[in-house]
Amino acid sequence: MNNLITKLMLVCFILFVSCSAKELPVPRPAPYTKFVKLNGQQVSLSSFKGKTLVVIFWAKWCKGSVKLIKELDSSVKNTSEKEYIAVNLDKHEKSQEVIDFIKYQTGNNLTHMFSGNAEYDEAYYSLGGRNLPHILVIDPSGTIIRSGHGKGVL
Repeated sequence: MNNLITKLMLVCFILFVSCSAKELPVPRPAPYTKFVKLNGQQVSLSSFKGKTLVVIFWAKWCKGSVKLIKELDSSVKNTSEKEYIAVNLDKHEKSQEVIDFIKYQTGNNLTHMFSGNAEYDEAYYSLGGRNLPHILVIDPSGTIIRSGHGKGVL
């Protein structure tokens, strides 16, 4: 019972903080962050310097995220100047479910990666994430120039 109360209090706190938190100011330098490709290879955000990067944080349980990922995957293409990265926040234990979803429900136009620590994800919060889908546009020098919730950021 005590464990349940503690978990409920933690969830309430996270919801309060995420609903009341302000967006971080832009422009600002992108912090050092790592993601994991679907094949397990770690990739740092800084490895994309030199091109415009659009980072979309999403989760399979968030209908708005799923809708946006499907729309973008059918309408954008990665180029030598611009790359779209869809970073999934579902827990690592669910990675095969997410891979299957990506394989059968989306196209191949986004670069899919995991950050995968659910609501406790450090990369998501360090990049200003508060709601899903959370989108960042990072210029070729590594500066976050747009950040926010939803398709309007694009």
